[in-house]
Amino acid sequence: MAIQLFRPKFEVDECLEEIRECLEKGWTGLGFKTVEFENEWKKYTKLPFAYYLNSATIGLNMAVSILKDACGWVDGDEVITTPLTFVSTNHAIPKAGLKAVFADIDDTLCLSPESVESRISDKTRAVIFVGIGGNIGHYYEIVDICKKHDLRLILDAAHMSGSRWGGGSFRDRKRMR
Repeated sequence: MAIQLFRPKFEVDECLEEIRECLEKGWTGLGFKTVEFENEWKKYTKLPFAYYLNSATIGLNMAVSILKDACGWVDGDEVITTPLTFVSTNHAIPKAGLKAVFADIDDTLCLSPESVESRISDKTRAVIFVGIGGNIGHYYEIVDICKKHDLRLILDAAHMSGSRWGGGSFRDRKRMR
């Protein structure tokens, strides 16, 4: 017996209704549906901002480039990251002229706090944390390390939509400000 995994199930009539509305209004890109989605996402996450992009790849590229410009980083500065991720996470680093420094993962499949801390140098500017498969791993310890060493934290949350920590949204933790 074959068991189909990762095969999406669509409510076809419901989907076609939404597509029809877009086509009838002439909408083929960012527009009213994007705004609806962003507003619903803000309600769901209880976060004040949500911006639709066409992919997590462009979001990572923007995050690294914006931080480089805003913080005055120079080519060759370092970003600690994970080797266990989709390639786009780590492509964003050299694309911005920065150097990727790989830290180890642990049994959570996310960054090991001890490994991250051991790789911090005077050229380290940021850490990219990937919540692989929705797992938040030792995210809060990584937050503490970044605060301690005045490093920026870039959260690659492409897998983390709806992730929970301690029974609530992982953003509910009081020390996250």
